[in-house]
Amino acid sequence: MRAPTLRPRYLSSREQAADTEQRHPCAVYRRARHSEDDDEDDFAVFTLFGDESPFIGAGELVYQWNPPMSIQLLRPSDDDGAPLHEREHPVPPFQAHELVDYLREAVQLLDTDSQDVRLPARVTDRVYVAETDVAIDRSLLTREFDATRLREIINTPGSREYHFLEVTTPAEGAEFVATVLLHISVQGRTLSISTAACVLAHTPRSFQRTAEFGHHGVLAVAWAALRELATLPSEIRHSWRLVRYIYSLGKAAIFPRDLTSTPIRNVLIGSRVSIREKSAQEWSKIQLEKTDILGRMKTIERRLLRATGDFLATHDVDASEFNDRATKIINSGIFNFGDNNNFSNNAVGDAAQVGALAHESAGPNPSGGGSK
Repeated sequence: MRAPTLRPRYLSSREQAADTEQRHPCAVYRRARHSEDDDEDDFAVFTLFGDESPFIGAGELVYQWNPPMSIQLLRPSDDDGAPLHEREHPVPPFQAHELVDYLREAVQLLDTDSQDVRLPARVTDRVYVAETDVAIDRSLLTREFDATRLREIINTPGSREYHFLEVTTPAEGAEFVATVLLHISVQGRTLSISTAACVLAHTPRSFQRTAEFGHHGVLAVAWAALRELATLPSEIRHSWRLVRYIYSLGKAAIFPRDLTSTPIRNVLIGSRVSIREKSAQEWSKIQLEKTDILGRMKTIERRLLRATGDFLATHDVDASEFNDRATKIINSGIFNFGDNNNFSNNAVGDAAQVGALAHESAGPNPSGGGSK
């Protein structure tokens, strides 16, 4: 009740293995289940990652750039009509990891401000690997993820390892956690930037009752015991679950402490469930906290975009197109919240019109307006 931390002072070998996995920069994600049947609703899915987010544990995917931003590496010129071969850099003026390092330092400054205006931001490197790739090549996990290897992954487009600059910011005492993931690659004389944002919302009220009421002492323990006695008949009906617990304990005692680095036939090691994420509130049902979370994500996004523009300018790259597109992103009031976007009664193109019913009259405000 009064302990400053719930972390044990000494960790067992199994706890050490779990702690290593928690701190490891690599995350194994599950690819979506393959289906040979055509889905009629596929045309309505406008997300980069499909129905399931690969960022398991980070929360619900609420925002993404779709499609990613691509900027040609052109030299600044007063003549916009100059030929492409005269303006472009045949050799990229920078490597992708240099931009990642620059953005990492730019975001870390947000956490160094005074306490009254500080935006708590933790910047780390996160590498995602598909579980099917790990099943073929276990060295993707066993090799050390030092600075040299991270730079190799960042500078290698098309690699099986996807590097993201991960920026996490907690709110309301870590009850809400917002995560912004940024991916950068340089290929084909073009800089490609994509980002996604996830939110881990608050837990159910039943998780917070201990902190809410704070009952302790002899009377509280006795009252809790009496309440449990009242539910004893229902607990006896579920006593068969002890068999599953004994089975799990037996496997824990027999098998080694860490199975992730040991290839096992027909066994994949991708994370299948996140307990914290499973119990988190849905993004659509968040109320007042949503404004604060969106504001934090926009702050991080704005800083990343501005720092990228400064970086391009200092490396002799025309950043005018990038700055124009960044301004549209910053000022945009439209968020992609990870759901299926359904478009109906929309007209696209010059002089296009939305079809109206025969009994409806055309007026200045037709009822067939587009909706999203």
